[in-house]
Amino acid sequence: MDTAYEIVDHTLRFTMNGKLIEIDLRQAIWPISTFSLFYLLFFKKSGFNSDQLLSLKKQSENAKSPDDKEYQPQDVNIPVVGGWLINLFRRIARSPFGRSVVSKNSKRDAGLDIFLKLSIPDKPTYYPILPPDEDIIKISQEHKVDFESLLKPSEADGFHYNTISDYNKAYREKRLTPSEIAQRVIAAIKKSHKTTTTQPNMRMISVYDEENIMKLANESTERWAANKPLSIFDGIPVAVKEEILLGDYRCRQGLPIDDLGYGEVIPVESEGQMVRRLREGGAMFIGMSNMHQIGIGVTGINQSKLHGTARNPVNPQYPPGGSSSGSAAAVASGLCPVALGADGGGSIRLPAAICGVVGAKASFARISGTGMRDGTDTLGHPGALCATTRDSALTYAFIAGKDPNYPIGLVQPEPTLYGFEETDLKSVRIGIDWTFFNDCVPEIAEVCRKAVEYLQEKRGATLVEISIPELQETSRAHIVAILTEMYSYHNELYNQYHDQLNTETELNLSMGATFTGEEYFKAQKQRTRSINILKRLFKSVDCILTPAFGEFQPKLTESMLEYGYFDLPRAAGIMRFAPQGNLTGIPGITVPAGYSSTTGLPIGLQIMAPWWREDVMFRMANATEGVMQLKKPQVYFDLINDSSTDLRSDDESE
Repeated sequence: MDTAYEIVDHTLRFTMNGKLIEIDLRQAIWPISTFSLFYLLFFKKSGFNSDQLLSLKKQSENAKSPDDKEYQPQDVNIPVVGGWLINLFRRIARSPFGRSVVSKNSKRDAGLDIFLKLSIPDKPTYYPILPPDEDIIKISQEHKVDFESLLKPSEADGFHYNTISDYNKAYREKRLTPSEIAQRVIAAIKKSHKTTTTQPNMRMISVYDEENIMKLANESTERWAANKPLSIFDGIPVAVKEEILLGDYRCRQGLPIDDLGYGEVIPVESEGQMVRRLREGGAMFIGMSNMHQIGIGVTGINQSKLHGTARNPVNPQYPPGGSSSGSAAAVASGLCPVALGADGGGSIRLPAAICGVVGAKASFARISGTGMRDGTDTLGHPGALCATTRDSALTYAFIAGKDPNYPIGLVQPEPTLYGFEETDLKSVRIGIDWTFFNDCVPEIAEVCRKAVEYLQEKRGATLVEISIPELQETSRAHIVAILTEMYSYHNELYNQYHDQLNTETELNLSMGATFTGEEYFKAQKQRTRSINILKRLFKSVDCILTPAFGEFQPKLTESMLEYGYFDLPRAAGIMRFAPQGNLTGIPGITVPAGYSSTTGLPIGLQIMAPWWREDVMFRMANATEGVMQLKKPQVYFDLINDSSTDLRSDDESE
């Protein structure tokens, strides 16, 4: 067939089978355009080509797969916006253009569209709950927790935090009463809220009630006077993160609004098991601790005028991390040895490590999720931030356990602290993926490597080098899951209260709005794969070690405090080692390992153990505490040994 053609003066001329055909293109443009548009809208297939899709093989828990993807460090290519430009950017992001273009482009640039390109054969897992094996059932039955025997007052030289054991000793020896401690707590909170030449407003406790504190303290004092304390927690100061329901307080989640239930006073009857057990044990609740707004960030920077940004007591020029920011700061400053928090993506472990205290996330559903503000169902772990590993272990054992109002946790064995005092680790195998371990600021990696050497050389642990596949996919699955769940719970807040939200809160929720059902479903399939990978690895090691965080917190500026802060690459670095524990549900704890030589900020080591093996995690953490000598934070209140009830600053006393 002869098809020679030419275009002359808007006319298309061609011959077909020897016949000349002429078409005026000016007259044909509309039919051609209409056909093209019709084709693009209704006939052209959308999605990825077959060569763009990646098909994975089913991940087995029994043997390493030939196509296991080893860890490869990756940068997050998202521009950092600061100052007044943040407000412009967030207004664009909330517009139809922003939602359809800006947020989706940001998602692509951050590699969060990965599950649109993956074909995953594994079945989904929505709640990372595994049935306990026979060994842990036997151990938990034979080794019940004896709280009294685990009390051990501080005897170390140099600085040390006041602990649960120290308070118990002071009360038993009648050197102090809970009422006297309450007076000192109230004075210390007031002092922490003042700005002086040496200290900014620390904003650790967002709200407190003097009358309520003294009521609890006076009741405890009467019990101690009669030698009838309710538990080892009787009269112990405890702060509660502002997303956990505490009777007689408002639970605002870091938000400056009264609508949607945030302004309602919580009745004591609404408290969940974690708070209820402490209340029944006589704990002295000192108020609600500040937090990163709705728990969706890792810095603790809160630009709301009602809350403000909590400060790190070690160096108040830095934030304490998030989202349990006020809880970490309250413990590090000595206001309390225990503060409650919640961990959906490192929100207990990160601020604890950043402030130089101990943060433990138990196995998923080990601690009842009742009595919590809505946020994330399949990733959130309630728990505590504590002054020491011993305090962390005691608090965990006290608040963990089955709750008939939380059925998904009924499968668990009884909590145990078997082997806690055994610091000889000759029988323990520690697993490290060095490529993953070293993907952080060099100074952080160096401090954590020295901690590993300490566990080998001083404690006798055996190092096993491992490779953890699909860590990037695990991290992406965690982000898809947590932002989807957060947006689902908070879409009314997001759509109606833009201007009351912090910059990072709004932008993260806007990202969560872009994920599809397909992406969320595949993220749960990735959860299955990630669980199976860890099942396999825990057959050869007893625990896995990483740094607590991969990047330091930013130094606070007036611009951050006024306009907020959004730096996705830094946030990804800070939380690099946290998501695996949330997605898979394994327990993890962060303990101090050293200090930065430049900022003086603490550096933490993370220890992760198999499901329901918190006993292994706490034993390892207790053995690690000898790796360093703690330094006294710049802002610290010694409530036991300071006889001054007003705790006046040097400026005021002069």
